[in-house]
Amino acid sequence: MKKFKVFLLVFFSLCIFPFFVSAGDFPRVDGPCGLVFPKDHGPHPDFRTEWWYYTGNLMTDTGRHFGYQLTFFRSRLGPPGRFTQPEKSSPWRTEEIWMAHGAVSDMEGRRHFHASRLMRPEPGMVSWGMEDSAFFIHMGEWKMNLGEKKQHLALVEHDFAFSFELEPEKPLILHGDGGYSLKGNAPERASCYYSFTRLKTRGSIILGEEKYGLEGLSWMDHEFSSEPLDPDAVGWDWFSIHLSDAYDLMFFQVRAKDGSALIYSGTLVDPEGKSVSIPMEDVALSVQSTWRSPESGAVYPVAWRLQLPSVDLDLYFETPLKDQEMRPQDSPGSVIYWEGSILVSGTRKGKALTGKGYAELTGYAGSMAGRL
Repeated sequence: MKKFKVFLLVFFSLCIFPFFVSAGDFPRVDGPCGLVFPKDHGPHPDFRTEWWYYTGNLMTDTGRHFGYQLTFFRSRLGPPGRFTQPEKSSPWRTEEIWMAHGAVSDMEGRRHFHASRLMRPEPGMVSWGMEDSAFFIHMGEWKMNLGEKKQHLALVEHDFAFSFELEPEKPLILHGDGGYSLKGNAPERASCYYSFTRLKTRGSIILGEEKYGLEGLSWMDHEFSSEPLDPDAVGWDWFSIHLSDAYDLMFFQVRAKDGSALIYSGTLVDPEGKSVSIPMEDVALSVQSTWRSPESGAVYPVAWRLQLPSVDLDLYFETPLKDQEMRPQDSPGSVIYWEGSILVSGTRKGKALTGKGYAELTGYAGSMAGRL
């Protein structure tokens, strides 16, 4: 949902990219999104925040389990058409900046590798566009390519790398009302949001000198908005789940300052790719255990029970690796959050099932209020 994807760039933009911004608002998402593809795979530059998000759970042929994340973020630094600049404008001034987060979780080795990048949208730094009907983003050796039938991801860092080919097993789905996904209690507290929920994935991960061939399933989100969170919101808990009966589930809650849920939302996708929205009132989510980060001191939930009577789902999920905290290092004020692989068990219509997924947890290492 990126998710609501997490980044704080206000301080950085004021210090490094000193625009003079006159009064004005960013465009809001407050009604139908009218998404058209492949055009809307690309950026929506007038909106304040946008992200392209991939996660997956992959296995070697001997059963060794890895998780991964690759997310590209775009942040506009001021409302469109509202910039004025000094007469002697610096060539480093820009209307937007881009960030990327990447990670690999080695479940058997109990290791979590992560890195981040922050760049200006200039040739040689960040490039994006359409080529042969495929949308691409390149940030150096961090890359995504989203084509009609195939998608490709690549990342190279000094201590880890990966390269994957992804193929949709289901068509993309639009969350909420035709992609209009409410995140709060006012119409403008919303985003345009779609997903490829089940992507067959093949490729490799390199950790140091070790290379692992892998297969499994991935999830892709694309989302854009300008002010998704209510003033009383502190963060969110978001989950994507691949179930063993070929159903897929997206679910999130936005949390208030007292820990209660301001809003719930979810989408269940059947094996043929048909989706149904889950009613907000039809949710029971309870935390089963927590973990305190030795680095940030934040206390995160790491096991949950989720009950959704309207779709006959009763699920328990927990992480096999507690320390999957993301601690970006590139800029002042970067948001610390938790993003990691989860294992799932439970029932649907009384029949036992299992699954794997990903969780994103924000607002535990500091409130997200005012940061998106």
